[in-house]
Amino acid sequence: MAHDELLPPRFVNLQFGTLCSGIAMALIALFVPFTFLDDFVSAGVLLAFCITNNAVVIFRASSHIRNPSSCDERRLFERELASFNAAAFGGAFFLCYSYFYTSILPIFVVVVLAIRLGKKMTKAQSGDGFEAPTGLPFVAIFINAVLIFQLEPLGLGILFCFVSLCALLYFWSSGSQGADAEVKHRWSEAVRAS
Repeated sequence: MAHDELLPPRFVNLQFGTLCSGIAMALIALFVPFTFLDDFVSAGVLLAFCITNNAVVIFRASSHIRNPSSCDERRLFERELASFNAAAFGGAFFLCYSYFYTSILPIFVVVVLAIRLGKKMTKAQSGDGFEAPTGLPFVAIFINAVLIFQLEPLGLGILFCFVSLCALLYFWSSGSQGADAEVKHRWSEAVRAS
């Protein structure tokens, strides 16, 4: 990521990057009890699965957007997907930590948004590579959210703090300046080639 100027240039040096990540992981392992560290890692893996399923939804829906230069259609899709994720995690939270009746509305919103977003996704034609049912990523996101909320709250808090800290450091160090046009062009060419 440092080669693509998405992280500060000093992280291009492999020894410096390894030292920084090693110190960060050692501090986490030193100060976080193992039971919470276990939940922290499990929640991180489940969150990574949610991100992957969102990427599948975005990838499959991107070919359906009629005019890629139309910002309105893309923004609407992004808002609907963000609303789906918020409702999925909200419904999972209420399902795990309160009465079933309080989770009915968020789960209803999840189902409605999943159907609406599913209609925007195109079905892969046979022989075009990986094929999956349209609704599978949505079901997986909700199940992963339920599994995340089954873990210890302190482990979830540690994960939230860690992800927030990483996002802040990323945006503070390079997110405001962003990658230059050449890097963006190389990435778009690589995606088109695959």
